[in-house]
Amino acid sequence: MNLRLSCSLAGISVLIATAACSTPESAAFPAALSVPISAPPAASTSPTEVPAPKLSFPDDEALSMKDALAHARENSPALRAAAHRLRAQQELLQVAGNLPDPEFSARVEAVPLSSPRSGEETLIGFSQPIPLAGQLKKNEDLEQARLESLRVVRDRVGRELEARLRGAFATTLSLQNALGLHASRLLIAEISEDLLHRRVAAGDAIPSSLAKVRAQRVGLEAELQAVARQHQLARSELFAVMGVAENQDATAQPVILEATLESALELPNLQFLADQIENIPAVAGALSTAKVAKLKARLAVANKVPMINLELFYRGRDDGQDGFDAGLMFALPLSGRSTANSRAAQAESAAAMQMSALSERDALIELKHLHASLALAMEKVERYHAELIPASEEQLAIGEARFNAGDLSLSEVLPLRNQAIKIRLEQVQAWHQLMSAWAELGPYLP
Repeated sequence: MNLRLSCSLAGISVLIATAACSTPESAAFPAALSVPISAPPAASTSPTEVPAPKLSFPDDEALSMKDALAHARENSPALRAAAHRLRAQQELLQVAGNLPDPEFSARVEAVPLSSPRSGEETLIGFSQPIPLAGQLKKNEDLEQARLESLRVVRDRVGRELEARLRGAFATTLSLQNALGLHASRLLIAEISEDLLHRRVAAGDAIPSSLAKVRAQRVGLEAELQAVARQHQLARSELFAVMGVAENQDATAQPVILEATLESALELPNLQFLADQIENIPAVAGALSTAKVAKLKARLAVANKVPMINLELFYRGRDDGQDGFDAGLMFALPLSGRSTANSRAAQAESAAAMQMSALSERDALIELKHLHASLALAMEKVERYHAELIPASEEQLAIGEARFNAGDLSLSEVLPLRNQAIKIRLEQVQAWHQLMSAWAELGPYLP
């Protein structure tokens, strides 16, 4: 199933034109939502130095999703920690194939405690451990697999950070849009209440009819305040994910987001995503862990063959009969510890393989759920774009034409305007669901 969706919410605005008043700019749906913000801070040259994130508010700059992701990646402690772990593993990999360090020895033997002091011997030499059974190569392969596993972890952290950022961005953006629509609804309620007051004063309506209109206006005020609080919380969460400090100064320029609701989205093919399931960070991490466990088992088998120690010493004697000593030393594997370690490593490898299979199965199930949620969200947004919004606009246009012709009163056309705003508000909520579903599916996209 391929569903392509192209919608624009940039023009969502409801202008309440009346003979006595007009809608303020804050009541209309913003045509461009932007967060003025500085460029991400420069990368630190010191591994222990953490740059202090800063925000600035130029008049002509806006925060896009791309800029937000750049800030989130630059200021993420998790990504910096993953980078440090990668550097540490690269250092270990450089020496993984080297021989163990030799031991140097210098000593004096047979030193007499009484005269005549003769017969003492001086020994100078070294001993070199030599691994057998390909232990050095297997150890190098193991460290290389660990490096690849850490790269997978870094990619997974980045994907999860991006998904969280996109979700926070979608929530903040939808609430930012909802604020303008709720303000427009409140303005309509205030106008309706004012008109009813005039009708009561003129004797055209009874005072008791004011109670219902006043209750509607108070309820809309409460909704607007609730949305404003939710927007503030969502914006704070967005800044926290970005790793930047929010300006709490009430006199500062308000922070808004770039209008990214206008986009063309195409539903990805489910079978294609399922075929690429091994490449998503969660499954790739489980597979890399299984590979590391398998290489550990191979190294444990090789370690059943004990290393030998080659010893070579120069022996200096008082009588001038100098010479050298040479020998081989190796441990006798009588305790069975190396065999037990090998069997334990093989069992751990089998367990890691089972866990990777489980991770892949769970990822496929989750992928199907997320794909279905995204398809439903896209269909819902498309329904608003193709059917509900045009019908609402047509109905409002007819009402406005009758109002301009004097066929409808202002009190009769205001409910039509309010209904149009409610449809727009539902469309914003549908877009929020779509963007959130897309963000959740993000880690599964190639």
